[in-house]
Amino acid sequence: MTVLTVQPQGLRLQGLTPLGVPLFRIDYDAAGIHSSTLPGLAPGVGAMPPAAQVLADVMLSYWPLDVWQKQLPDGWSLNDIGDKRELRDADGKLVTEITYEKQNGNRVPHSIAQHVFKYNITIQYLGG
Repeated sequence: MTVLTVQPQGLRLQGLTPLGVPLFRIDYDAAGIHSSTLPGLAPGVGAMPPAAQVLADVMLSYWPLDVWQKQLPDGWSLNDIGDKRELRDADGKLVTEITYEKQNGNRVPHSIAQHVFKYNITIQYLGG
């Protein structure tokens, strides 16, 4: 489970076990990106994807399309197609697929399928 907290000064993404034990934390603010991981869960150990990749995918789902298109490597594409956003590499291979839904008249991310690191994120809004 991940918990995303968005505030004017930045955002925080935390990964938790089903019992609420913190696995990783990433903070993104004016000073940059800072991350910490539970010892023993470093990249390459176990099945966890890199925490920074999870943050990037969440940011990819929220930030405007034109902001991301300027940041992509040569040959990569990011397009909104109906209720989906697709990130493709220079060979046209699907890297990330984001599905959106309407909530209170707004288009909001619902799920992220990350095909390279082979994980899925389902986003649930808890209010606030």
